[in-house]
Amino acid sequence: SFRFIGNTFYYEDMTNMKSISTVLGCCFFITTHILAEEVSRDSETVDYVSDAWEALHSGNHEEVVRLTEACFKECTEQALEQQKSGATITNSNAEDFPELHSVGACLLILGTSLRNQGEHEEAMVAYNKLLRDYKDCRCQNEEGYYWKPAVAAQKRLDEMAEK
Repeated sequence: SFRFIGNTFYYEDMTNMKSISTVLGCCFFITTHILAEEVSRDSETVDYVSDAWEALHSGNHEEVVRLTEACFKECTEQALEQQKSGATITNSNAEDFPELHSVGACLLILGTSLRNQGEHEEAMVAYNKLLRDYKDCRCQNEEGYYWKPAVAAQKRLDEMAEK
């Protein structure tokens, strides 16, 4: 039976109290797990870029393709909206455009991976798409400085044209 003391209900039967505690503990665990999954889904765009860079540096072209395609599938719509918003993107507000930066960086990574595989025409397509559709994206390096993947893409296109 329940007993009311002050503003709190107390359950007098300890056997049932253990059951209630177990059920509440399970509910807490499940809720925490669901919220953790939602948070990890929200931060996956950053992981696509980091993981794609790692795959590129380890020479794993198939993984680069898989990660960049996943990024494009998840982020392209918002990235295009962010690019076309008319907002001036600067180093101080760059964090407000995460999908734009993820898609732009992934295009650069994909183009570089394709170029490294000798697939120059496909690399040029990726670089030109970056320049055409995501030219304002910015990335932050490990030291905290921002750089533009579009500038790097244009440099790589120029290098390829010289050969």
